[in-house]
Amino acid sequence: MAALLDEVMGWAPSVIKRRFCVAAEIIIRYLKPLPIGQAVTVRGEMTADRGRLWEAQGEITDDSGTVYARGAGKYHPLSEAQTQAVMDYLAVDGRRVTLDEALG
Repeated sequence: MAALLDEVMGWAPSVIKRRFCVAAEIIIRYLKPLPIGQAVTVRGEMTADRGRLWEAQGEITDDSGTVYARGAGKYHPLSEAQTQAVMDYLAVDGRRVTLDEALG
């Protein structure tokens, strides 16, 4: 669950700001055990832009509204050059992708 929340919370500001980021701190509150095979929805949103740190929160729920975990995180934004360096390694189905393709 921590990995799911880290990903969704990290992607939320990356999509908005059009740059990648790395986790500086994440806090996870586990509310219920997640049964194996349970279909869930993982949501994340950017909550603050503090310049050198972006903040986000996330949640894992099922279709009935049961909340399994909540998270909050602080993410360090990469520079445009660092983001482009990451892009140089990304490929989908063997083809390089653009930043817009990667970030949606």
